[in-house]
Amino acid sequence: MELNCYKINPTGNVTLIVEGAVPVEQQAALAAELMKRDTEAEQVGFLSKPQRFGSAAALRMMGGEFCGNAAISAAALVMDSHGAKNGEKASVRLEISGADEPLNVETVKLSDGLYSGTLLMPLPTACFDCELMSFGERTVLPMVRLPGISHIIVHDEIGVDKAERVIRDWCRQTDSEALGLMFTDDENGLLRPLVYVEKTDSLVWESSCASGSVAVCAYRAMKSGTAQELRLRQPGGVLSVSADYSNGVLWGVKLSGRAEIVGRYSLETVEAT
Repeated sequence: MELNCYKINPTGNVTLIVEGAVPVEQQAALAAELMKRDTEAEQVGFLSKPQRFGSAAALRMMGGEFCGNAAISAAALVMDSHGAKNGEKASVRLEISGADEPLNVETVKLSDGLYSGTLLMPLPTACFDCELMSFGERTVLPMVRLPGISHIIVHDEIGVDKAERVIRDWCRQTDSEALGLMFTDDENGLLRPLVYVEKTDSLVWESSCASGSVAVCAYRAMKSGTAQELRLRQPGGVLSVSADYSNGVLWGVKLSGRAEIVGRYSLETVEAT
């Protein structure tokens, strides 16, 4: 099997994107193997030909989840493959796992290998206070469900050590395909994301989390009843996110970030184990 693998850095959330036809049933095992080989990688996506007319490509994440950082990364790859020039702009239409409809990523080439991207993210499907059990203790925390992934908003209710111990169980309790614990410091605009993907049993303190940023912004908008614009400083950099909220309705959430293509190699010798 001859495949190309691209290493991309979207705001520190290092993503490997495999280009080519990899059967869905083999993707989780191949992703786990690639993440073992590249310890900087926080997630893996698979880029293939689109199924719908007008889309540039189809992106499926390793656990079938949705990821905004990976969407920006895939759009950067599409533009790069077409020989984009510095300053060139394009609207890249992508089919993405976890999203019911193709999404447009407004993409700009900033310099060689470096792109910016802005997209309207899938809206949350639910937002509620969730009762969670761990080690016989009851914890109630706000949860935001997005297509393919759920996020729990955490301030100082639990420590980071406990988070690593409970997240797998909380993922099962909430019947989530993937679960993020978003540690937030509202006063200083900080976000520290911990993400677990059930299908690959991967647990990562991510350098940035696009869907988690959306969850935080959407939650604040719905809680306050007003539109929100946030610049969330995360370990890998800043993601900008805005929520359009009025008359009791969340109309849209927009995310902006950058992605840098930092490497490419062949997967001829890689076999999923």
